[in-house]
Amino acid sequence: MARPEKPIALDAPFAAFALQLRALRRQAGNPTYDAMSRRIGGVVSVSTLAKAAAGDRLPSLEVTLAYATACHGNRQHWTEQWLLAQGDALPSQAGAWAAVPPTASTATSAADFVEALRQLRLWAGMPSYTQLARLTGLGRTTLCDALAPRRASLPSRDVTSRLVLACMHHAYANRSWLSQDVPITVTAEQAQRAFLHMWHQIASQELAQRHVSGAGVSATPRPSASVRRTRLPAPTTEEGSGTVKEQQYVGLIDRHKALIERSIRPEMRELADALHTLFASLEVSMRRYAARTYMDPGSLSRYLSGERLPPRSFIEDLVRTVRQDGVPLSAYAHERLFELYENALRSSPYRGDQLSLLSVRHEAAQQRIRELQEEIHRLKGG
Repeated sequence: MARPEKPIALDAPFAAFALQLRALRRQAGNPTYDAMSRRIGGVVSVSTLAKAAAGDRLPSLEVTLAYATACHGNRQHWTEQWLLAQGDALPSQAGAWAAVPPTASTATSAADFVEALRQLRLWAGMPSYTQLARLTGLGRTTLCDALAPRRASLPSRDVTSRLVLACMHHAYANRSWLSQDVPITVTAEQAQRAFLHMWHQIASQELAQRHVSGAGVSATPRPSASVRRTRLPAPTTEEGSGTVKEQQYVGLIDRHKALIERSIRPEMRELADALHTLFASLEVSMRRYAARTYMDPGSLSRYLSGERLPPRSFIEDLVRTVRQDGVPLSAYAHERLFELYENALRSSPYRGDQLSLLSVRHEAAQQRIRELQEEIHRLKGG
């Protein structure tokens, strides 16, 4: 049986939060802190769990969630309570905060932007990196790197886009206990566009600063470790056998390309061909376009070769750039391009791509509803 705890001082700064934790512990049968520590595999010590419910200070989110898990509490609910316990850092009304996800609208630097992404993850219920990996189709290492507390550079546009969508979809699926009284008022696509808008602003500022400092507009960011491509060994020439060595190297490249091409789904290949044709109309190099749009050249190459499915925002940006450069693009070609994109999404084995397909369909359905409502209004008015 658990030993009685010391009473919480009424003037303790986090007395209310500590009382909630103790109430949760009583509901779980009042286990000892030693038993609670064992339930969570010893990742949090007995003394740390005891201090969490003392009321003198606010425990970290990790300790709070460990405490809740040991007492069979809801992790999303306790993420909410932990954030609300921070007081001035959040709006005074819990309902307003719960309905509107955090944004990066006040971010002025890459570090601020990354912190906004971290706050979005907290708002969504603190999904694990394994859950985010399933939703985004990205690796856990890539996600950990993108959300690192001390990160001082922008994640790639693709990672940002997928991460925001994943957090929003996780919130829709796991915060249903809020939906009856406090519905989420922002769609996943709206949140994604808001974050990408700020991403472009900060990226443009950093690019301008590098230009002023002498780096030049053509400078491109170095790809992160998660997106660097494995390079084939350079050919070596030996006396009397240089031709043989070069032939072996060319053969190695051909086998490497054939292996990639065989692994690409037909739907992906068809989309990649259309994107490559559209990109070729710009008559610019991949490196120059990557610098122009502040994206990783390696990612651009994989999008255009069909090795990787691009986000919808990449295709929209490419279409916009083509039209801004005065290249004609018919309405049929525009519709066909996004039809190919939906086919590629439909054939993808990744859950994140399937969620993106549902988002596309949802947006199209909403647009159709708006058109029908306008038609009904016009007919009634007539």
